[in-house]
Amino acid sequence: MGVTAYHTGFVVTDLDRSIKFYTEGLGLECEQVVDDAQGPGLSQVVGYENVRIRAAFLVADDGQMLELLQYVNPKVTPREHAHQYPRHLAGAAHLGFFVEDVHGTFERLKKLGAKPLNPPATVRPGVTGSYVQDPDGNWFEIVQDDLHNKTPFKVRQNRTRVLPKK
Repeated sequence: MGVTAYHTGFVVTDLDRSIKFYTEGLGLECEQVVDDAQGPGLSQVVGYENVRIRAAFLVADDGQMLELLQYVNPKVTPREHAHQYPRHLAGAAHLGFFVEDVHGTFERLKKLGAKPLNPPATVRPGVTGSYVQDPDGNWFEIVQDDLHNKTPFKVRQNRTRVLPKK
């Protein structure tokens, strides 16, 4: 049985701010924005009756998609601060990205509202990384890998849109 990673989803409080954060700060490409996703099928998938969602689909060079979801109904509820920070709790997650320049990316993200755990650190020769939270507390990792930088590539997967364009 073949399995392909499709996307990772982050819930955000302000979709427009998050699109700017991930496109200008990290360099992802905004492939699609859906301003009012709703319907019985979507309600069943996410488990909320009469759900309404704003969504954006951002794509990395390798084709991996980051889906940003702003719940309109029910309204997004920010996580309590004490529950945003711990990375060692079961269920805690992060998404990792290779970047060409970890220090430059780190500084750009901070200017756009990122909450870094620590400045970038060398993990092993040729690999430097940092954990960062977006403005909504979603964790991700930025990693500069010298070997990856020598062999960049671009891929776009064929996929059916999750939500139709309006």
